Amino acid sequence: MKQTLSLSWMLIAAATAAFGSSNARADLEGSADIQSTRLVAGSYRYLFPTILEARVNAVSLEFARRGDEDLQLFKEFDAPFSLGLGVVDVKSHDIESPGFVAERIRRALEVVPAERLIINPDCGCMHLPRDVAFNKLSAMVEGARLVRSELAA
Repeated sequence: MKQTLSLSWMLIAAATAAFGSSNARADLEGSADIQSTRLVAGSYRYLFPTILEARVNAVSLEFARRGDEDLQLFKEFDAPFSLGLGVVDVKSHDIESPGFVAERIRRALEVVPAERLIINPDCGCMHLPRDVAFNKLSAMVEGARLVRSELAA
């Protein structure tokens, strides 16, 4: 029960940050859907199954920095929302190759169907030097293009 209350509080806090305190609870409890939310955690297991009740269209999670072990949660619980898959690590200046990004996407496609997979960085790039951020995002786009062309073939 405590875990559920903590998650509910966290979702209300996220909505408050996104929409302002006047309508955050209403957005979570009935009047409008939240389009997307981004969550950061050591392990995402604590989110499930409570997060399945969240009225969101997509959840963005960090997988580049922390690994993709928790992808199996989307198979285990048949999540109803899309997954924003973090494929580039924004806390490192190392540039991922498009092939490396493509492999991360392929692994996710084993669990989440392509129509419910959103490719994004782990988080914002504002703390990266501009050239590093540009090269990381370019690798992300090229990696997605590689996989998209494979799916089309």
